[in-house]
Amino acid sequence: MTGNLGKPGTGMNLLRGLTNEQGANDVGCRPWTLPGFRPISDDDARANVEAVWGTELPTTPGISELDAVRAFGESIRGAYVIGENPAVEKRDTQAVARSLASLDFLLVQEVFPTETVEHADVVLPATLWAEKGGTVTNLDRQVQRRHPLRTPPDGVRRDRDIIAEIGNRLTDVRFEYDSPEAVFDELTRLNPLYGGMSYDGIGNASQRWPFPEGAEKGIDILHTERFRTGRKRTELEPVDGFRRAERP
Repeated sequence: MTGNLGKPGTGMNLLRGLTNEQGANDVGCRPWTLPGFRPISDDDARANVEAVWGTELPTTPGISELDAVRAFGESIRGAYVIGENPAVEKRDTQAVARSLASLDFLLVQEVFPTETVEHADVVLPATLWAEKGGTVTNLDRQVQRRHPLRTPPDGVRRDRDIIAEIGNRLTDVRFEYDSPEAVFDELTRLNPLYGGMSYDGIGNASQRWPFPEGAEKGIDILHTERFRTGRKRTELEPVDGFRRAERP
């Protein structure tokens, strides 16, 4: 309404809560979307991912992380926590801590002793930010590379290797990635928004999505003419107020 979309220095960004949360959404970590924010119910998108992964995907969404935490100790008896500290990062932290304590088995992949680690049955030592490569995506849709500055200590494996080993033990899908570049190359085949990117192309700079396959660069400014719906106008929806679950 104020004319602050589709022009340089304007727009709206969702303020994410955790490091690389935007990147996690881009790769399909939400239970109702595939890489590239395509719905799990999209037959063509699902077929594309199945062809790359070599396995059949469900046609309906799973449960959200929040719903999973609520089911701890009841329908969910075991959990694997990586990349966050839910004992203090979720609303109503006391209830979350009780839920963690009610699990039959809790596996935590972590660098430091955290409040969640206190509930763990097994802790897998993880690598620090400066010890691993890969990519992160910021709120301006810029994908940047991480360059490791040092090697992990003896006995500590990189996150990618740990996840691949667990995946190989639990499923028939082969998790065979010898480098962060191999993971990113697969992502460019799964996520059309990343289709024209390359690990080498990012280098020490960045590339921005949407970057369609065959394009020379990503699109810097969105909604200059139309929204993703193809329309020039978007819908406004009222939002009900809510009370905080905990006092500050």
